[in-house]
Amino acid sequence: MKASDTQTEVPMASQTPDMQALLARLEKVENQNRRLKRAGLAALLLVGSALLVGFTVQRPSKPAAVTETIEAQRFVLKNARGETRAQLGLLGSEDPQLTLLDAKGKTRLLLNLLAGQPSLSLVDGHGGRYGQAWA
Repeated sequence: MKASDTQTEVPMASQTPDMQALLARLEKVENQNRRLKRAGLAALLLVGSALLVGFTVQRPSKPAAVTETIEAQRFVLKNARGETRAQLGLLGSEDPQLTLLDAKGKTRLLLNLLAGQPSLSLVDGHGGRYGQAWA
């Protein structure tokens, strides 16, 4: 025979009021403990997730190295609508020229070097030159 077989459980109704109060308090503390464990686990998961996301988000890398020289035969400057507003290039294969265009795409100013001589031309809206200077 086991010792537990000789003991019989006492029904709740026959327990003393102090014992009932103690059991009620114990039940309440156990429920609070379960809620606290769940809240702690949720907080730990939240903090862990935030740290994981923080480490995986791509941070901007170091700025690209500044290129000291850019080489091309022609540069075209366009506005946000894709319209050409300026050009820098070569006339033929030797003479550099800067062309500024108006909002309609018409040439309005030319700055160039022709056969080693600098030239500045102001152009009207119809393509005629109304001012020109040479050095």
